[in-house]
Amino acid sequence: MKKIYFLIAAFSLMTFISCSPKISVTAKATGGSDVVFKTGFSDSTADTLRTISGLPANSPIFSTDDIKEILTQAGVQRTIVRTPSPMQVESSGFIPAALSELSKTNIFRQTQRSLSITLGPKQLKEIYSRIGTESQAYFDMMMIPALIGEEMDAEEYRQLLSAMYGAKFANELVDGKISITLTSPNGKKTTRAEATLGEILTLQKEKTWSVNW
Repeated sequence: MKKIYFLIAAFSLMTFISCSPKISVTAKATGGSDVVFKTGFSDSTADTLRTISGLPANSPIFSTDDIKEILTQAGVQRTIVRTPSPMQVESSGFIPAALSELSKTNIFRQTQRSLSITLGPKQLKEIYSRIGTESQAYFDMMMIPALIGEEMDAEEYRQLLSAMYGAKFANELVDGKISITLTSPNGKKTTRAEATLGEILTLQKEKTWSVNW
């Protein structure tokens, strides 16, 4: 069961493959940043994930202990994880400015005057290269265009997922929205953005959101 927990935690961490992922990052004046992740799945999507991963019906999708371990290994400090429901997870912690596994992926970048999040093929492949072959197999099942280097728009990806896992699962994934909030150390400047998961998962180039102060 730990393999699927690793997959879901990794996807949640990268704000992938969930119904309404949210990430909020607040830069600290002393360096590093506080981060909050929230994500979850509908009942039908959770059932599909259980089916393709071999989990028993009605089993919990998230394990707080496993997710906390994964985030800690990724370099997130002072981690807190809670599950409001079997299909939802919320986590928070502190990301050091450097030397963490997250820093090495170039997803999070912080300077003295800016904070940014970047997603794209490079970041996906970096994460993919850092996990074991069994966990990689789950990513392979999703045929993520930005990861496998396949040029495909969101609608084409929807059709692919629909053929493999059904229209409902495909629509929830492709139409789902990622919500990103970036805040300066003094809280005076904030960047808020949304993008569909279909857009993110079919990126051919990097997409960056940032706040400057």
